[in-house]
Amino acid sequence: MQINKVGDLLNIKMISKVTGYSCSSICRWCESGKLRSFRISGAYHVPKEWLVEFLTSEYASEIVRKPKRHLEIIREFLAKENS
Repeated sequence: MQINKVGDLLNIKMISKVTGYSCSSICRWCESGKLRSFRISGAYHVPKEWLVEFLTSEYASEIVRKPKRHLEIIREFLAKENS
């Protein structure tokens, strides 16, 4: 699933599908504040812009084993920025 084919507000399951990271990792990042988020009815939600900021952050660059989807999102984002 490509990031440009999802809505602007993502829940944990959608972020997992888009990025390839596990729901537990995403929740941990939200809880620690590494991934900016807010809660609606107890569930984390992340605007797409915040997700892209996280995936291109210094913290995310230090993740050794990135899923293929994470790398695709970065390439897609950079292609948009350079066009």
